[in-house]
Amino acid sequence: MGVDKNCTNRDDNEWPRSHHFLSSLAAEEQAMVGICSCLCFLNIVIFIDNTYFVWSKNVNMKRTVLATVWMIGLTPALSLIALLGMMTPRIYIFQDMLTILCIAVVMYKFVHLIIAYGRFYEKIMENVRTKRIRFNLGPCCCCCFCLPTAAINRTNANKVKWMILQYPILSTAITVLTMVTWLNENYKQGE
Repeated sequence: MGVDKNCTNRDDNEWPRSHHFLSSLAAEEQAMVGICSCLCFLNIVIFIDNTYFVWSKNVNMKRTVLATVWMIGLTPALSLIALLGMMTPRIYIFQDMLTILCIAVVMYKFVHLIIAYGRFYEKIMENVRTKRIRFNLGPCCCCCFCLPTAAINRTNANKVKWMILQYPILSTAITVLTMVTWLNENYKQGE
């Protein structure tokens, strides 16, 4: 079971383990991994600084600040997940699932943040009450042309919030299904 310079496991064609991967890197590649690690650390430091700034300036609006921190935290979370995925190639399915879950949470918080920063929910509803909502949006309902349109009110606004989350929920479900088949060794990447 020999490991090539490019981490190809010739015997069983699996993804390399992290110690094989890291030990087979050339000096330039190790320098690039070090630079990526430093940039990820810098990204986390900037996130902490931004969180402190947002938290100190908006003490009275805890829910809004918390949603804003979730939004700001997406970039360092994704960079850390990508760095861990680069260091341990065997966790690509888990990395994919974590990325989709982070995006789903941030999209949900974004909808709440739009409403919270508006502060004038009634004014927003008043401005858009003459508009109509189409419910045949992708990815789940894009082919359902028979779905009716609806006036914008509180109930329908909540439906719109859930329509925004169709993509992350569907992607998470597909990724979980892929992960289960991968753990049962029924799935190989590219097949």
